[in-house]
Amino acid sequence: MQLQELNFTEDERKLLKKMKKGNQEIQYISSYDGKFLVSFGNSFLKTRAVIIFYVLDGKGTCNGHFGNSTFSSKTAEDNKKNEPISVFIDSRLDDEIFLHIKEGSSNITHSTADPQDNKEEVLLTFIEDNMNAQLIIYDNRLSGKLAQFIASKEESKDKLRFFAMSYVSQHFPNLFNAGEVEDDENLSE
Repeated sequence: MQLQELNFTEDERKLLKKMKKGNQEIQYISSYDGKFLVSFGNSFLKTRAVIIFYVLDGKGTCNGHFGNSTFSSKTAEDNKKNEPISVFIDSRLDDEIFLHIKEGSSNITHSTADPQDNKEEVLLTFIEDNMNAQLIIYDNRLSGKLAQFIASKEESKDKLRFFAMSYVSQHFPNLFNAGEVEDDENLSE
């Protein structure tokens, strides 16, 4: 998947320009048709595992991969199963993080400074490479809104992966059947 294939908003194009200049505080994660792209600034990661999970008003989507094994699921039955999902995470400010979420033709922007809302909207991203694992959870209903965890030890990376899979399984109970997807063989290079 190439970045130019996606239809970016003006704000997202500005973020891309800043990323190309090397700003590591802007992160981009996307999935389309079983392909994944993860970038921190102008550095692209070769990932062992990725989960992009997004729920809005009870309708959810989840795309990911563990090694060469990919998965994709939606809670709503519709024709949009293979639509792209992408997220910009802009952490340039110390006291505020911005999220730009694109699912299909829908574009939503949030800030951790936005007021708390009762509408169900949750984003979970999990990224793992050979060095680190990162888990980000955004929940619009909570006052803190966003939590981010990073681990570099194998045991801690395993726990973050477990937490991400457990959370996603609440919406998609059969997505990770009997450990088939997250088997250690799939995570090997």
